[in-house]
Amino acid sequence: MQPGAVISEAKAEALLKLDLREAESAVSCLVKVPLTDNQFAALVSSVFNVGEG
Repeated sequence: MQPGAVISEAKAEALLKLDLREAESAVSCLVKVPLTDNQFAALVSSVFNVGEG
């Protein structure tokens, strides 16, 4: 997207959901031990903010 571009709230939510799915997928693929819901959410948040690498 171009700097200053305007998108709808619905489009922003759709983009967020796609990004979250990618972070969830990365955690699911990389973590091989059982996690609580809170642990999974914390790791997804970390991957979302920092990146999978």
